Amino acid sequence: MDKSKPVEVTICSSTSCSGSGHQIYMFTNCTSPYGKIFTFKQIFMNGESGTTNHIFASSPVSVSYTEVGGGCLKITVSNLDPGYYYFAIDGYNGADYPYSLAFGSGIVNVLSIDLTSFTDEAHPEGNLLTWETAKEKNNDYFELQSTLDGENYITIGRVQGAGDSKVVRQYRYMDYTNESVTYYRLKQVDYDGTATYHPVVVVNRNQKGDLMLSPNPVENTLFVDINASEKGNYTFSFINEMGATVESNYFLNKGNNRIEIDLDSKLSNGFYILKVSNENGVVNTSKFVKR
Repeated sequence: MDKSKPVEVTICSSTSCSGSGHQIYMFTNCTSPYGKIFTFKQIFMNGESGTTNHIFASSPVSVSYTEVGGGCLKITVSNLDPGYYYFAIDGYNGADYPYSLAFGSGIVNVLSIDLTSFTDEAHPEGNLLTWETAKEKNNDYFELQSTLDGENYITIGRVQGAGDSKVVRQYRYMDYTNESVTYYRLKQVDYDGTATYHPVVVVNRNQKGDLMLSPNPVENTLFVDINASEKGNYTFSFINEMGATVESNYFLNKGNNRIEIDLDSKLSNGFYILKVSNENGVVNTSKFVKR
C-alpha cells in the first residue's frame, strides 16, 4: 500500500428502503475496539429521496464518498500508513444485508484465503474452534492464538493449510482449557511468510446469564458478551450515578452472543451500571466507565 495514493472501495447493496442503510468500518487490527480508523453510516430516511450521513475518521486519515448509482457507494480513504487493514460491513436495520465489495486504487495485495466462517463452541473438555475457506492461494498454514485479557495473544496450535484450493475446506482445533473467558484469533501464513490475522471470536464458559464488557473503560464502542439461557428480547439498561437510565432492546440467541453498542450517541462520560433483563426479570448486571 502506497501512502501517497488513496484507497478506493466500492460497496454495492440493494438495501435502500426507509430506515435501512449502510454501516462501514475500517480497523487497524482484528480486535476492533482498539483500532478504529473510520466509521461511515448512511441511513435512508425516506426511500431514495432522503438520507442522513455520519462520518468519523481518526486523524490524519480522511474519508469521502461518492454515490455512483445502482445502489453503490465509492469510499475514498486518504493518508493511510502502509499495512494490513480490516473492513466491517453491515446493514443499518437488521441482519439481512447482501452486498458486493470491490477495491480500486491504493491496494497492492489481496488476502490469500476466502474465509467464510470462524466459530467457537464450548465443550466439557475444552473449546472447539472451527473455520471454513471457500478458496485458498499459497496458504501454508494456520496458527490458532488465544488471550485471556483481549490483548496479549499466544500461539496455542498450528493447522496445515491446503496451499492452492478452489473448493470448500473445513478445519477444526480443540483447545483443552477450562478458563472462564478466552479470546481467539486465526493467523493465516503464506509460503513466503506473509501473515494475515482474521476477526476475533470469544468463548464464555461461565454460567448462563453471565456477561462481560470490553473495553473497560470505553470511549466509543462497547462490546457486550453475554451467555443467554434462552433466546428472546432483552432490555439493556444503562444507569448513571444519578439514577438516570437509557434503555436499548436487543434480540439474543440462546448461548453466546456479542452485541456491539455505539455509546457516542447514547451516553456522556461517567460511571455506569449495565442491567440486562428480559420478561422474567433481571438477568445480570455489570459496571463500566465511559470516558
